[in-house]
This record gives sequence, C-alpha cells and structure tokens, in this order.
Amino acid sequence: MRGIQKRAQAWLTKANHFAVWLVVTVLNIFALVALLAASRNSDVLNGAAGLLLLFTLPLLGLAPATLLHELGHAVAARLCGWRVWIICVGPVSVRFSPRLIIETRPSLGGDAGGFVLPAPRRPEQATKLRKIIVTAGGPIASIVGAALAFWIAAPWVEDRGWEGLLAAVIYVFGISSVTCAVLTLWPTRDRRGVGNDIVQILDAMRLQPDPRQVYFRYALGLIEFGFQPEEWDAHVAREIDVDFASATPSEGARLVAFLQALTRHDFERARALAIKPDKQQLGATQYLHAWRNVEDGDFAAADDALARTKGAGFHSAWLMQVREIALIGVLAASGDRADAKDRYNRLRHALWSSTPLNRAISALLDRAMQGPLGVALNASAPVA
Repeated sequence: MRGIQKRAQAWLTKANHFAVWLVVTVLNIFALVALLAASRNSDVLNGAAGLLLLFTLPLLGLAPATLLHELGHAVAARLCGWRVWIICVGPVSVRFSPRLIIETRPSLGGDAGGFVLPAPRRPEQATKLRKIIVTAGGPIASIVGAALAFWIAAPWVEDRGWEGLLAAVIYVFGISSVTCAVLTLWPTRDRRGVGNDIVQILDAMRLQPDPRQVYFRYALGLIEFGFQPEEWDAHVAREIDVDFASATPSEGARLVAFLQALTRHDFERARALAIKPDKQQLGATQYLHAWRNVEDGDFAAADDALARTKGAGFHSAWLMQVREIALIGVLAASGDRADAKDRYNRLRHALWSSTPLNRAISALLDRAMQGPLGVALNASAPVA
C-alpha cells in the first residue's frame, strides 16, 4: 500500500511540474509571436536583424525579469530590517558583506534563475510574519513589473517605427515577469524537496519551527557561500555555539560544525562529527554517518543509515553530494557498479566549478576514492 502511495505521489509531482512548464512554454510562445509581429510590421527592423531579435530577446528579457524578482526579495528584506548578504542572477552574484564584491559563479541550490541570501540582524526580527513578507517580495515585484510593462507598452503596439519595436521589447519583459511569477506562485518542489516561494509562504503560515532551526539554516547558507562565523551577526554565532556546547547538540548544530570543518578541509574533525546520530535525529546527520561508514568500508552500515533517513529537513546541495558519495559506495559494494560509476561521473561533473565548497566536496570524494570506495567501484565482484 505504501509503495502505491509513493508511486501515486511521484506521478502527481510529475504532472504538476508538467503543468507549470506547459504554462511557461505558452507564455514564451506569446513572447515569440509578439516579437515576430513587431519585426515584420516594423519599418526600421526586418530581415536578418528581425530574426536575430526574434531569437535573442526572449532570453535577454528573462535576465532583467529575474533581477526584478530577486530585488523584490531584497527590498522586502531591507524593509523588514534584515541584512542582505548576496543577490545572484544567473552566473553573476553580488556580495554585500564585508564589502561589495561582484563575481561570477554557478547558481547553487535549486534556484536556477537567481536567489537572495537574507538574514535577520537581531533575534526579535526572526519572526514568521517577516519571513512571509521577505518571501512574498519576489512574486509581488514580478506581478507589479509585468502590469507596468503591459501598461507602458500598450500605446505603442501598433506603431511601425522604433516605438513599436520598443513596445515589443517591453512586452517581452512583461511576459518574462509573468513567467517568474508563475514559477514562484505555482506550488512546486524541486528534486531535493525544496519548495518555491508560495510553498515556503504556506509552510511558514502552517508550521511553527524551532527558533534554533532558523539560526542553523541561516548559518548553513552563510558558510555555503563563504561567510565565516566571524563575519556573522553576533546573535547567530552565539545561539549556535550555545547549542553545540550543550550535552545533546541538535542536528542543526552538528551540521554547521561539519560544514565548517569541511570548508577548512579538516576531514578528521568532519569524521568526528559524523558519528552515529541519536534515534531522534533521523534526518540529515544520517547522511554524514553513511559517508563515514563508506570511508571505513562498512557498506552495510552505510546502507542502513541511508535507509533510516526520514526526510533530511535541511536541503543544501552540499549535503546531497555527501549523501551521493555514500550512495555510490553502497551501490558499488552491492555489485551495481554501472549505476555507481554513472553517479560518480555525474557528481564529478557537478563539482567542476572551483568554488570553495566544491573544492572541499571534491577533496572529500578524492579521499573516499583512495580507500574502500575506490576498491569497491573498481572490483569485479560484489564487496562483502
């Protein structure tokens, strides 16, 4: 019965993703039709130049629409008194602390178009209402931007000169903004289970999270993007230090400490933190324990740790990559080396960019390949 429910849920998820991408595809067809009509009716742009416009502007229109969406999140965060650490659109990210830095890097996490990394400056700012406002800022900006674009472009649509061409460009921007709104207001989750804006808003309204978990999520995001504890707001570091120093540190505190050790290439410290979690911690720390078991060559224990995971709770890309190292070892030891090698190659490809975190995960994978994992992956028979 449980298997039938899982398959039904998987099919419903696929159908939901298909529906949202169908809507997005239709919107982009409208954009192409608008540009085609503008290039054919224009007295100043036709022929090859019109075709070039036809195929490039929909792509170019998505970048400013994504930027507007992310600025909506950032402005909402600032209005709530939060700090904005990073704004990223496509491969370009802007870091605001400790100084302004513009750099190119691959987008991390599930937000392929862009993301904002905000955090409250003081404990009293970490409220449910402010979280909802910050999350809603992006979709609101997209809807308002689209409405303004259509209103501005309307008087020029029939013009055959430059005004008509400009109207088509603005119209494409408006459709791109509608696309951003649809992608963030149609409830969906990515493959890691991370919800889009509307899902996060609904979760915030429905759930009452442990206040400590809020700090852990901010800390994990900050470390993931290269911000060390000395750069954090004091209350975040203080809450995590108090938790980790307690007799029974929580899962979040252990994850923060593990990620700090990982980014500093202190793998022995990371191994010490990847001990078998308590029975109550059946989430992300099971992934760490599974990785340590693979390093030790105990593939059965690694398989058991992965099987015991009851929802990770924390959905960072680096955590899924640590899990993937453990899963590669389990598959290779069971004799399914074709799948294990395919996963290994895909993980290597995912780590191609030279970010500090990717270098740390690559070193972790290299270290595992020099031990029992490498032996299992290249063996000619299942490993006992």
